[in-house]
Amino acid sequence: MIERAGPSDREAFAAALNADALGFEGGDDGDVAVGEAAYGPPPTIAIRRRREDPTRSILVVVTIDPGQTGWLACSVVATEYAADGKPTASRTLLTPIMKSSTGEFLVETHVGRLVGAGEYTQYFWTLAGAQLGG
Repeated sequence: MIERAGPSDREAFAAALNADALGFEGGDDGDVAVGEAAYGPPPTIAIRRRREDPTRSILVVVTIDPGQTGWLACSVVATEYAADGKPTASRTLLTPIMKSSTGEFLVETHVGRLVGAGEYTQYFWTLAGAQLGG
């Protein structure tokens, strides 16, 4: 059985999210920062990806959304930047956090797929690349 994770699951999911990001190895076109205060209170994952033709980048910041009181969700803020470093577009996406009867946390993707530990950061990395056009 799978149900939405609740506020009491926040610390356990935060630990799982951080561990996932710390174990992630991205590609040559970006980097992942975990828990940097510049991006907000922990747990926070910041994924920066860039493309050279034309030169542009995207910053995706993933946090546990504080606005949800009855259930947990990741807040995913994606901001695109032009070659001059100025932001050109920004989008926010909420991704529900689910919990299985065995205690495994799952993140629901924008297409309704559930991803588990070991896939969280890969999903956000891929989402950033797709929004950047690659």
